[in-house]
Amino acid sequence: MECRTIFPNPLVKTVIFQIKFPNLFYMADHIGAFQVKVMKEFPESKLLYRQQIMILSGVEQEKSAQRAEAEGSKDESPMPIWQFQSPQGVRLDVCSDSLSLVSEKHKSYNLGDQPFRDAIQSACKHFFALTNIPVLKRVGLR
Repeated sequence: MECRTIFPNPLVKTVIFQIKFPNLFYMADHIGAFQVKVMKEFPESKLLYRQQIMILSGVEQEKSAQRAEAEGSKDESPMPIWQFQSPQGVRLDVCSDSLSLVSEKHKSYNLGDQPFRDAIQSACKHFFALTNIPVLKRVGLR
């Protein structure tokens, strides 16, 4: 059953489309060309860094320190996130292991003047043309 209604106040507040793939170290080399391709639709850009932290207390902290020593030191350097924003409120995040489109101002998936589907198609078309992703782990819309 197909729904052809555009709701003025949709119940879903945030929509996320995400593609997960293996960590690709060459992503930083392709991001400039990708930015040029999507610049008309996503003119605002930022470079952010995500750092993982662990908060522990008491006995858990001692056990965690012992576990970390046993496993050896892991590289916990910050992960770059290239973020692009559209005037319509759609945010495009590219990491070395994922591409995400996030919208909090959507009205419809494929109807109306600014459907979320158009942003997905455009971003994915340019992304796959430039990066040649060999394997996809997960594709989802939530």
